[in-house]
Amino acid sequence: MIKINADDFGYSNVDNSSILFCFKNNVINSSTIMVNAPKFFEAVEISKKFGFSKFIGLHLNLTEFYPLTEEIKTNPKFVKNGLFYNNLKNRGFSSFLSFTRKDKKQIKNELETQMKLFRSCFPNSTFLDSHHHIHTIYPILKIVLRLAKKYKFETLRISKNVPKSSNILKNLYKSFINKKILKEFPCSSSMFFDTFVENLKYISNLKTSTINIEIMVHPLVDGCSCIDKLTGFDLLNLTKVLKE
Repeated sequence: MIKINADDFGYSNVDNSSILFCFKNNVINSSTIMVNAPKFFEAVEISKKFGFSKFIGLHLNLTEFYPLTEEIKTNPKFVKNGLFYNNLKNRGFSSFLSFTRKDKKQIKNELETQMKLFRSCFPNSTFLDSHHHIHTIYPILKIVLRLAKKYKFETLRISKNVPKSSNILKNLYKSFINKKILKEFPCSSSMFFDTFVENLKYISNLKTSTINIEIMVHPLVDGCSCIDKLTGFDLLNLTKVLKE
């Protein structure tokens, strides 16, 4: 199975309209929504109005926009000037030691609040991932795994394993994280791409296999064109290749 997921639903009016276009034109078959994003409630209404709410999952977020809970707003590891920010010091092997008990409690409360709000709008959704892949930070992953079980999610995006990094330590870390995810959520995608220009032929060759593949995209529609806004890749061309 090939899952083409559009991240960041709810991020802005442009993102919402681009994702709507992609659903209407069969460019994507799922999307994940940010409950603390400025256009979250508009995105919820769009998904229900146009009949694709059952294909919406949760995009957990600790790196952008306003937090939903008060306690974490005072934590400089995650919040600056009242807003979440992408603190690179929270990542990698250093994260095993850098998170205090207080940090973890605040993270747990924020993520659980996000899940509760999501569940109030999408009670039957079964999949989730995260903005800037924060769920692949090990201390956060441990929290996410517990909460995901509690709120009845069935799949969780793995850490990107295709293409492989040239950094051996990074590959070891990703392998460790993915084993943790797949142990708890074995139906999660076993391969994950966040770049696909150089992997298009590879994806095409795998499309008839039994391997679960996820391709992450960030659609941007401009006139008649639909590109991935991070890579500039023509998403309509991706769709054509996968149908061949």
